[in-house]
Amino acid sequence: MSKLPGQPTQSTLEHLRATFDTTDLLRLVDLLDEVCVVLAYPDALRADMLRLHAMAHAVISGGPLSVASSPAALGELATEISMEADRVAALLAAIRRGVQPLEALTHEAD
Repeated sequence: MSKLPGQPTQSTLEHLRATFDTTDLLRLVDLLDEVCVVLAYPDALRADMLRLHAMAHAVISGGPLSVASSPAALGELATEISMEADRVAALLAAIRRGVQPLEALTHEAD
């Protein structure tokens, strides 16, 4: 934020009071709830990753067939896992962006 000559500098707290909507934090709590739903069942994602490994080992590495697999099924499962990871990453990134403006207060003089 640049200051024109003779213009007073606005403190970080004053700037946040003028621009930050604290109800946005409640919306971020809803996003966090979505992340928690995914993470509440980490065994499901772990099981999918192990299944993906078994499929890839059979299809790509020529390993013994321990689960039904085909290149198409392997690709579909990889896509599902990737989409879930992208969803969680996007939710966490949105939460980070939402709280980031408040980090400036750590530099504010008491």
